[in-house]
Amino acid sequence: MEVHVVSKSKNQVNAVATLDRLEYEQHGLAASSVRVQPLLITLCSNNLSYARGGDLLHGWDTYPVPAGLPKPYNDRKSWGIVPAWGYGVVTESMTQISPGTLLWGFWPTASLPVVLKLHPSEPKGRDQRVPTAPYDNYNSYSEEGQN
Repeated sequence: MEVHVVSKSKNQVNAVATLDRLEYEQHGLAASSVRVQPLLITLCSNNLSYARGGDLLHGWDTYPVPAGLPKPYNDRKSWGIVPAWGYGVVTESMTQISPGTLLWGFWPTASLPVVLKLHPSEPKGRDQRVPTAPYDNYNSYSEEGQN
């Protein structure tokens, strides 16, 4: 799996680091959780804002760099993952959300799957990540449209 990492102090410095998928996915899912594989993310000028305001906006806290990345990219004080808006597909679920469901939300700029602990919120089909942080609402879509 590939992870796009960005220097927190010099955002123009970035790299793509590789992570072993088997090592990363060895944990089961807790209650109220889903595993999601990001499919399509969008990059725009907002992503630069997320990087520049990473500490203030807690953007670096959304998806911390995995400990299994090679050095120096596993140093969470120096490196971060810039989140981006897009779609992901649920691959495993311990919730009412079925595998195969598309979620619109905030994803890491990486090919790694994400585990989210969600709780339902209104309107139906909108789920919120726990703990709640800015932009932590995920909309679900099935073949029939938005749930």
